[in-house]
Amino acid sequence: MGRNVPGERRRRFPASILVLSMVLAVVGHGAALAGYGESPVKRVSALRAQLRSRSQEERRAAVAGLVALDSALSVAPLEDAVRQSISGLDKEAKPYDVLDGEFLDAFFEYEDVQKYYPSLVADYRTKFLEAGRRLEAKVAELRGMLDVILDAGTGLGSFRNPAAVDRVAAGARNERHPLIRQMYLEGLGAIGDPGRVPVLLEVLGNFDSRVRALGARALGRYPPRPEILEALATAAATDKSWAVRWAACEGVARGPLDRAVPVLVEAVAREEGEVALRVDSLLRSLVGVTFEGNAKAWAGWWEERGREVTGGTWVPPEDPRRTGTVKETATSFFRIPVESRNLLLVLDYSSSMEEEMVLADSRADAVRRELDLPETRLGFARAEAIHAIRGLPDGARFNVLIYHDKASRFADRAQVVSSASRRRAEKWLLAQKTGYLTNIWGGLLSAFGDPFGPGGNSRFDDLPDTLVFLTDGEPTNGRFRDAPSLGNLVGLWNSAGRATLHTVGLGEGHDAELLALLARSTGGFYVDMQKGNMVIPGTRPSVPPEERTPTASGIVERLRTGLAAESPAVRMEALARAHRLPQWEPALLPLLLGALEDEDDTVVTEAANLLVGGGPGAVPFILEAVDSGLDSPTYAVLDALEARPTAAMGLVPPLATILLDPGAGGKVAAARALGALGPVAAGAVEALESAATAAEAPLAEAAKEALGRIRRE
Repeated sequence: MGRNVPGERRRRFPASILVLSMVLAVVGHGAALAGYGESPVKRVSALRAQLRSRSQEERRAAVAGLVALDSALSVAPLEDAVRQSISGLDKEAKPYDVLDGEFLDAFFEYEDVQKYYPSLVADYRTKFLEAGRRLEAKVAELRGMLDVILDAGTGLGSFRNPAAVDRVAAGARNERHPLIRQMYLEGLGAIGDPGRVPVLLEVLGNFDSRVRALGARALGRYPPRPEILEALATAAATDKSWAVRWAACEGVARGPLDRAVPVLVEAVAREEGEVALRVDSLLRSLVGVTFEGNAKAWAGWWEERGREVTGGTWVPPEDPRRTGTVKETATSFFRIPVESRNLLLVLDYSSSMEEEMVLADSRADAVRRELDLPETRLGFARAEAIHAIRGLPDGARFNVLIYHDKASRFADRAQVVSSASRRRAEKWLLAQKTGYLTNIWGGLLSAFGDPFGPGGNSRFDDLPDTLVFLTDGEPTNGRFRDAPSLGNLVGLWNSAGRATLHTVGLGEGHDAELLALLARSTGGFYVDMQKGNMVIPGTRPSVPPEERTPTASGIVERLRTGLAAESPAVRMEALARAHRLPQWEPALLPLLLGALEDEDDTVVTEAANLLVGGGPGAVPFILEAVDSGLDSPTYAVLDALEARPTAAMGLVPPLATILLDPGAGGKVAAARALGALGPVAAGAVEALESAATAAEAPLAEAAKEALGRIRRE
């Protein structure tokens, strides 16, 4: 075929180049990126020093440099950068509060002087502006620390060097700080290395529900292997935390249609309220049908149509809205439909909330008149909150939080809805007094319960599935006041739970940019009551078309048809679809083996990558390819094993077993495959040592070569 054989090219390299390539592999290929003449160790050392700079730009540049190295040496400095930033945010909290107090004092003094002592205005204006400059400098410093945390967390998910990924996996398994562990788990999900799946499966058994939820989310980003879907289906059915069950459902929904749909139909029957509607929405995106969370309707549909789904003949209706039964939500808040069984209302009690307001909502206005509340923003906010609580069904849970300069809760934990808890909440809401400032940062932090602080896990277990956040102003207090920073913080706090956050803005002065950002990023509604309309409509979760997986048999048939096409692009597209299913169907593996003799190099490479990721069931086909005597299949598979060793870690035990079995065939091919895996095959050293003493010269030679490579690298 005229194909260049990668294995032959590799064998022509001079020994000095081989030694250099091994050194680069050990240090994470850092030297090539660091520049000629500078070792990765020195480069990392210099970047560590740069992380201690007081300049925000310098610190972020250092993080970017560490990430670009893609080296195991980078992981510890990135973790240190996060720890230093967390410590810095804590350390600078009191100095910030002092500067904030000085700024407010200067502001009030300046206002008084303008009214009563005009001759002193210039001096007090200077004092006020200087206090503002000092405060803004501190705010910029805090933002810089947050940016370093975000950059480092994103960077952990960009590593591909095996040694660096090892470090990330170790952090995902063992790290104790909740935020850093979250970053490691999210990084492992972004890396998508199949060899790390055992770490995430182990995480699903952790006592900490936040960790389990993050582990489930990370697993959901991997191709839906049998062990992954089995673990996620179990979590969706049995975990005590709604957040873990929901994360598991999202992962299951990306599996083969015939496996995913029955699990989700069962989940609808177990869940209630908001979570049931979310699962319903996943099903709608997969099969084009919605029953608005109605478990009985879904069970009947599955009984009638299930065989069509599993058989691959189901055709979704053109308009899902015509199928199913639509029901009204249990309650509402400022026109936002609320179906939650665990609701948190977060209300602004700053002084501006006492301004007059006109509201056309007759139901809330009836509550306002009943309680003799004034026609003010606060009066209507109280009335809407009480109306929403009254509409919640018995057995649901709720809580209320107010914020101004500070934040306070109605109850330490969510309360079960009853006539008594409703009365207590109404009494508490009416008794609270307004404060002067609008500390939106404090309100949001209290709403999510600071999951990274002491006791964060217990608060996570109490996390509501729905939050409604109301304000009439912009942030005038709190350590973070700009929309991007507050949005990023909510993203960090909400990463594990994925609660829906609805937002309501009252009056002309509310921060529309912030409220729209928070609602859009969590799938919630944003209502602008000044304009009287819903600016951002709430969106239910769905599985994007590119992440949907047909039935297992459907993928096999598509691959069979695609590989028979004349166009290499069509054949590659067929293999790309099969990437989500290399372990599901035995019929897939012979097709991949045949594709190793394709005329197009890219098709051969892709088929080899799929085959080596096929798990223990692929071993006979890998041995046949390596032992075929044909250059294309042999070297394609060996190169794939070399390039993706961690993806093929599961092959080591069955390959070692073949070497130890006196009656087994394919021993030479097994030894060559283990050698291609390199250090990943360390568990097969004993079997290779035995094979190295075999009487058959080809087997002994292949085993010795494999041992040399495993030990050398």
